[in-house]
Amino acid sequence: MAAKATPSPTLPVSKRFDSASADMTLQSSDNVLFKVHRVNLEMHSQVFADAGGSTVGTVENEIVSLSETSEVLELMLQYVYLQPQPDLREVEWEVMKELAEAVEKYEIYSAIGVCSQRMRECVSDHPIEVLLFSVRHKYTNMMNESAEATLDIPPYTMLSCLPSDVFAAWVEYQQNHHALLAKEFTRFGPSRSHRGVSASCEYWHEHYALIAAMLASSLSREGPPRPRARLRAGSAGLSSVLGASMSSVATGANATGLRSRCDANRNVLLRLPDMLERRQEVGGDKCADCKRDLSYWMSQTERDWRDARKFSDYL
Repeated sequence: MAAKATPSPTLPVSKRFDSASADMTLQSSDNVLFKVHRVNLEMHSQVFADAGGSTVGTVENEIVSLSETSEVLELMLQYVYLQPQPDLREVEWEVMKELAEAVEKYEIYSAIGVCSQRMRECVSDHPIEVLLFSVRHKYTNMMNESAEATLDIPPYTMLSCLPSDVFAAWVEYQQNHHALLAKEFTRFGPSRSHRGVSASCEYWHEHYALIAAMLASSLSREGPPRPRARLRAGSAGLSSVLGASMSSVATGANATGLRSRCDANRNVLLRLPDMLERRQEVGGDKCADCKRDLSYWMSQTERDWRDARKFSDYL
């Protein structure tokens, strides 16, 4: 906040905030004036309350310049008056993210909760920007959700967007994700002989091929992985499994439908239990052993993801 002398009278004034009884004037970065009441600001903003004893805004006709645009101030100031609050679902993303930053900056507690919730709702559409916001303001749950949503983004893109310390943490997090993903490929093979049976189960091959295809699609979207050294040692085995699974999928009648991207915003390891459950339903009573093994696979996947370190643990 910076105070300055009375500006040119030609500057536009907000229609919503143009009270004749106002005792304080704010000026946006795009030179729009907002005539407001000091007591409202001090009651709802910790920053303005702390500045209440200073000389800022106490001189008659003095203007307090703020770094926010008029669009942001128009929304933010509604939270310091007794009136209906704006519907943030109607606010464009560029304005929304600046509003969220502004209410955090000025500590407007009546707006912080709703703005952070709206930011969290935008994770699937703007994962990197929400991640940066959550890291800056230490929103752990939002941080972990948005980091999870970035796992399919190539590392070179993340490098250009994240500060070095956050990127270093993200790389470790992504490498751990690759390790979990590789584990799913090797938890069971494309061929499975059930207890007491020497021949490979004809139903299991189809189950595994379709599940491996979904895992492979995640790897292809993420781009070339940069696994730890201990993973590179087993890369040949993983390639052979992946090749076999993709070959099987090419002949699968239902492959296209099962690779639908309708739920693609969720991380593949979170979608895997649903996929396993669907395979159980599709298999029906064809093979009780397949059904049991799919159930075991599902429980192990959920356990490993639940026990895995979250992004916030790497910071």
